[in-house]
Amino acid sequence: MSIMTVTSSYRWCALLAMCGITLAGGGCSRTPAPSLQVVNVGTVQQYTPDAGQKFSTSISAFAQVDLAFKSGGLVENILQVKGDDGRTRPVGVGDKVSAGTELARVRLSDYELRVQAAQAALEQAKAQLASAQANREDAKFNYDRATSLYQTASLTKPDYDRAVQQYTSAVASVQAAEAGIANAQSDLDTAKLALHDTAIRAPFSGWIVARYIELGMLAGNNTRAFTMVDTRRVKATFAVPDYTLSEIRLGQRQELRLDTVRETVHGRVTAISQVADPSSRVFSVEITIDNPKDTLRPGMIGSLTIGQGYPGPPCLVVPLSAITSSKDIANGFAVFLLEESAGKTYARSHDVKVGRTFGNSIEVVSGLAEDQWIVVAGGSFLSDGQEVRVIP
Repeated sequence: MSIMTVTSSYRWCALLAMCGITLAGGGCSRTPAPSLQVVNVGTVQQYTPDAGQKFSTSISAFAQVDLAFKSGGLVENILQVKGDDGRTRPVGVGDKVSAGTELARVRLSDYELRVQAAQAALEQAKAQLASAQANREDAKFNYDRATSLYQTASLTKPDYDRAVQQYTSAVASVQAAEAGIANAQSDLDTAKLALHDTAIRAPFSGWIVARYIELGMLAGNNTRAFTMVDTRRVKATFAVPDYTLSEIRLGQRQELRLDTVRETVHGRVTAISQVADPSSRVFSVEITIDNPKDTLRPGMIGSLTIGQGYPGPPCLVVPLSAITSSKDIANGFAVFLLEESAGKTYARSHDVKVGRTFGNSIEVVSGLAEDQWIVVAGGSFLSDGQEVRVIP
């Protein structure tokens, strides 16, 4: 074909494209083939469980609280402690404090004035009550005298009505004065409470793990000032599958091994979740451990073994990453098996029933055979029957 013929051919292609005509097999343009999904593969393995089941656990504080100001104002005092260098400094991270210790306070003068004003208002209300009571006694005397005279026709009806009205008014004044005293007392109690709340005190003996305030800063109501933890006891939490729950009970004594503590640590099971985590389908278990010497600290990692006896029978396992959701069974599980056809590799979804977990592997109770090739990574991005490119 000559250069002129090729050029003419491309012109016709361009013209037909502008007119919206698709050329079949004309070679004007070609859609690139889609790239294949890359997956990691492996085989179904046989595994013999150890005696007992091992779980990892982490240590957390028995209690952790954020301490905040209830009465706002300028921070005028922070507890001073002596540092390792002998110098005095504000209490901060890593300092241990006793229950009831005053950690910080805002300026008192504003709240003291409120207490004084409320006290003065209460005294005034008491004086008003005394005056109202005296007026009521006078009105009562006049009312009794008017009643006697009116009954003997020695007093006119208008004069009697006036005495009744004065007595009724005097009684109402006493009641109003008593209500005023109650309100004034309430205002005084509120002012005293606000004065008391200018200080933040440690709710328990424990450690300061964070400080958010400095001298001179303006703290509003509910401004967080410190975070404290109670480590006289600590908690070790871990998660177990449902078939392990029968081997755990409340109050059970449990042995733990921590990477940073040489001796074995003992505690007791104090909480077992009644509901499984919806995503992982495991149950949370909590162990409480006495920690009088503060040797255990939140964040430490350890391990424990649930159950004892001889090694269990062999079972088939696959990596946890190989498990996907079943497309046919609600809340069911599946893996992707590999199939070869015409020199190409395809991933087929296959339902399985799973059982116990062993580290990063999970038991397959039914649905697979040993040494079958499966997708172990990338299955969550696949659809049933999709062609894939395999990476061992």
